Amino acid sequence: MIHRTFIAIDISEQQRAEIGQMIDTLKHTRSGVRWVRPENLHLTVKFLGDTDDASIVTIAAALNELSGKCAPFQIELRQISAFSSLKRPDVIWIGVTKSPELGALAAGIEQKLSLIGFKKEDRPYSAHLTIARVKNRRVTMKSMNNKRLCPTRPLAYAMCRRLR
Repeated sequence: MIHRTFIAIDISEQQRAEIGQMIDTLKHTRSGVRWVRPENLHLTVKFLGDTDDASIVTIAAALNELSGKCAPFQIELRQISAFSSLKRPDVIWIGVTKSPELGALAAGIEQKLSLIGFKKEDRPYSAHLTIARVKNRRVTMKSMNNKRLCPTRPLAYAMCRRLR
């Protein structure tokens, strides 16, 4: 069987609720935007795409080896932004401050997965938490780029034990 696969860091229920409240605030200001439900919020580390069952077993073994070497750390979510541009966004996300620990984890995952046949990313890792996908091409980010809507404190991720 084939599965749409990615490696992600779970966030706590409290963090989901806090970000969910922020999404609820934004949800009423824009149509043509598909918002991520709070139970689906996560920090993607690597997108793998369509992956078969046998590969998932191999990936899990590689990640288990890596996660045993990783201690929990904190990251801080910052302003709302977008891919591909603020004028014509495709994806709305919350930015993550640079974290040496998260960067090392992402690099370790890239390295481990390249050894089992996955292509390394050409781009540097850009940590973010996706909160919406934009379907209406007339939506802009002008009124959404508001730091007051983002969490005001660092969010802790006890992460290497919670990779999914």
